[in-house]
Amino acid sequence: MFWSGTYFSPVGELMHIPMLSTIGASRSFEDVPLDGWADVPKPKNARPSDVYCQARICGDSLIDAGIQEGDVAVIRTTFDAWELKPGQLLAVWSPYGLLLKFVYWTLKGEVRLVSANKACPDIVLDAEDVTIKGVVEYTMHYWR
Repeated sequence: MFWSGTYFSPVGELMHIPMLSTIGASRSFEDVPLDGWADVPKPKNARPSDVYCQARICGDSLIDAGIQEGDVAVIRTTFDAWELKPGQLLAVWSPYGLLLKFVYWTLKGEVRLVSANKACPDIVLDAEDVTIKGVVEYTMHYWR
């Protein structure tokens, strides 16, 4: 059973994907050390050609979105540009490293990386300094 909101629901099809050690400063997903493999629920909209990984969240910049340090993000690394929407939670490579942020594009050719924590200011960068690495499909919180 998988805890979802206030009720239990049976887990559908599982997928076996790599666990990155944490989202941190790295050039790409390929450079982040693996921390093993784990079975996670397959997203309902998964296509046969999709590739996924998961990463443990490091930091509290997404706390107001209900995403806490130690949670796990399931990230789709195969996507088309037309799938990216303003305000979507994405894994991005930036001068600050590999980050999970809500992403907005400006009319001035910039990218605004937005946290969900008032203590963490937005990061505004030239679009050429930001590379989208993946789309966050969902996050999981583990009650310790």
